[in-house]
Amino acid sequence: MRYLGIDTSSCATSAAVYDSTSGSVLGSVKINLQIKDGDLGMQQNDAIFLHTQNVSELMEQLTFQTDISQFDAVGVSVRSSDENDSYMPAFLAGQAIASAIAAVMKVPVYEFSHQAGHIMSSLFGTNFYQEIQKDFLAFHVSSGTTDALLCSLNAGSLTITELGTSLDIHAGQVIDRVGRMIGLRFPSGEQMDELAEKSNTYDLANPVLKGCNCCLAGLENQCKTIYRRTHDREYIARYCLNSIAAVILSMSRILKVKYLDLSDIVYAGGVMSSTVIRKFIMGSVNNARFTKPAWLSGDNAVGVSILAARSHEMGQYNAQEEVSVLKAAN
Repeated sequence: MRYLGIDTSSCATSAAVYDSTSGSVLGSVKINLQIKDGDLGMQQNDAIFLHTQNVSELMEQLTFQTDISQFDAVGVSVRSSDENDSYMPAFLAGQAIASAIAAVMKVPVYEFSHQAGHIMSSLFGTNFYQEIQKDFLAFHVSSGTTDALLCSLNAGSLTITELGTSLDIHAGQVIDRVGRMIGLRFPSGEQMDELAEKSNTYDLANPVLKGCNCCLAGLENQCKTIYRRTHDREYIARYCLNSIAAVILSMSRILKVKYLDLSDIVYAGGVMSSTVIRKFIMGSVNNARFTKPAWLSGDNAVGVSILAARSHEMGQYNAQEEVSVLKAAN
């Protein structure tokens, strides 16, 4: 049983093939969208154009990893999250591509949120999805989210409820803005991490929390003020990442107290691939689940392909069960 996953986010076009029989990813490819120098993002119409342009190369790359002549179903991300007002035009490209492939192959299409794909890829990367039989806590931290989540993974679906978020800008936005300020390319996450590793400072901004929510705009302003005074790029990178880690750690502790029966926290999203942030949190949170390898933290279609497998196979199971009931009734 093989499943194709497609994800067209604001940062990358990606596709993956998951084999549910072996429980393994047979292929995974990603093409990052090319952002113009000096920009901190991309217009949605430009993203749609690039996603469409990337598809042929993406599928060609997949052929070098696995057979893509047949799938049992296709999964695709069609919205940012499962919140009612979640919408981003870039996902229309993936939705159209997935529908076309499924129509040609005469297989069903299953639609998910980009956030669900992130959480599922992290569950897969830690093998936690094989252990879990209950609700769990998760964080999805990226350029567009700083979300604390209550998740429930059952046989056919992943249910996500938002518990807290950033009330102003998100963690990935702070990293990219500070990165541009000190002369780094966009997106700046990997470069910031490399610079931060060269600094030994433990300095950080005090976390600003309001219940389970956080505020991060002040951190950007503090980084600007310190950098104007010191011009120390390594220090600023470490200070910024330490501060973001402290915010996520503080939110984690609040949730741990509020949900005493949930011991594990899964950390997903591109920001969570930072070695500085991972070390900071793992040293203080018991049962912190970070995916390995780190590429599963960033935008990718792996989680979407696995979600498609779970939805399709549970649907088949329910259909067989319904047929058995009808036969018994007759």
